[in-house]
Amino acid sequence: MSDWLGTYSTAESLNAGLDLEMPGPSRLRGILADLAISSRHVSRSTIDERVRNVLEFVQRAIKIAVSPEESTRDLPEDRKLNRKLAADSVVLLKNDSGLLPLGKKPFKSIALIGPNMKTAAFCGGGSASLHPYYTVSPYQGIVDQLPEEVEVLYQPGANAYAFMPEISAADVRTPTGEPGLRMRFYRDPFSLPNQRTFYADIESDLVAPATGSFEFGLAVYGSANHYIDDQLVIENTTVQRGGNFFFGKGTLEEKVTIDLVKNQVYKLKVEFISGASSKLVKPGVVNFGGGAGRLGMIQVIDTELAIERAVEAAQRADVTILCVGLTRDFESEGFDRPNMDLPSSLPPLITAVVEAAPEVILVTQSGSPFNMIPWAETVNTHVHTWYVGNELGNGLADVLFGAVNPSGKLPLSFQRCIEDTPTYLNFGSDRGQVTYGEGIYIRKDVLYPFGYGLSYTTFDYSNLSVSATSVTLNMSNSGKLPGAETVQLYISPDKMATIARPVKELKGFFKVFFAARRDPSRRDFT
Repeated sequence: MSDWLGTYSTAESLNAGLDLEMPGPSRLRGILADLAISSRHVSRSTIDERVRNVLEFVQRAIKIAVSPEESTRDLPEDRKLNRKLAADSVVLLKNDSGLLPLGKKPFKSIALIGPNMKTAAFCGGGSASLHPYYTVSPYQGIVDQLPEEVEVLYQPGANAYAFMPEISAADVRTPTGEPGLRMRFYRDPFSLPNQRTFYADIESDLVAPATGSFEFGLAVYGSANHYIDDQLVIENTTVQRGGNFFFGKGTLEEKVTIDLVKNQVYKLKVEFISGASSKLVKPGVVNFGGGAGRLGMIQVIDTELAIERAVEAAQRADVTILCVGLTRDFESEGFDRPNMDLPSSLPPLITAVVEAAPEVILVTQSGSPFNMIPWAETVNTHVHTWYVGNELGNGLADVLFGAVNPSGKLPLSFQRCIEDTPTYLNFGSDRGQVTYGEGIYIRKDVLYPFGYGLSYTTFDYSNLSVSATSVTLNMSNSGKLPGAETVQLYISPDKMATIARPVKELKGFFKVFFAARRDPSRRDFT
């Protein structure tokens, strides 16, 4: 089976053993396969083998018992494992003043700041996205571990999104008063031949969550109009601008700003026409069949005022935790990030909060490198986490409060700027041709290298012994806390080697847990 749109030949792929071209309908099979057979580039026996493999797979698949009803698997042991994995993946980048772990340090108030604080960014976008049974945000995970008497000062500090967040289910209800939306589908009369178009009305009552200006956004594959109280507010039908939604099939997110009053009810309606009505013709991308749409909403905030309020909270609090980063809308498939920068509202927020509370604990979140240079030197305590699943908030809190000693290591390097990335000079294509010219000799210093990660304790290495086939060493915990360390073995190539190899390559690693101080351990690499 091919990757989606990863097939670029007919005869060659058939002869090489590719049974199934994905996604359907095939682009390079069908008539092209007939031509390959008639021109004797592919034999009929090869076609028979490809077809036989697909039919055998179908026969195996239909024998798998499938429950007629969907169910969830949300067991205590799963939650426990997910929490452990979330904590073990956290990487401690800086702890210069020894502020972490917070442990049982006495404090009366804590400021929790940042747009990622109440957002459970638990997964990436596209094929990496999932519908979770539940999620735990950093805010929830931290607050759950605080004593009741600790005052919590929360401020978002900024909005940071690539696309407007989807309208919360808590804010909408059907016209009959039930939670959610009501959708009604229509289609053309049966008398019309080869009908491909259908229609849908999506209706709900929106209960405004606050008083102020709210921005709405509508993206669609197909066409759609958005109404509020029967007034057309977004028209996305006659003139459409291409965007990244729905693997490139969709439009840009068309936006409008509307003033709402808290608890007042507004009638929302989207009139949708299926994918056949799209004005955007983009052959070669994933086909969404009937079409798709996305409606988002977010309250507009004054960024300068939001930063001022965040600074005031940081100055009042005994402890400040600032949580910022990316989400699945920034890191997905089907498009590239345009640069390495965080959303433009975040660097000023970080700088202002760090100046107001120098001992701030900075928590960043992403699945790829981003530019830290504007504030990297001024931050004393820095923790990085990833899109680590349902238990994101609990795992992070376990590390911050010391229930878990951080032992994560970076699986990538954080460059100082985008110009230092290996592909910078060769990024993009020239008439469909891409040059892979980065090679293996980068020769650029990085801010944080691959394999980097600190701990709340320290470790000693001794008695290193190297033979032709193995490496042995002794390790011990020389600090005051239990913890785990990952030993990494890098090997440099023979200077007389005729094939170019990296200056050093990771050839092995293992993690060792030390339960107590001076706990010795000996490990062998072979």
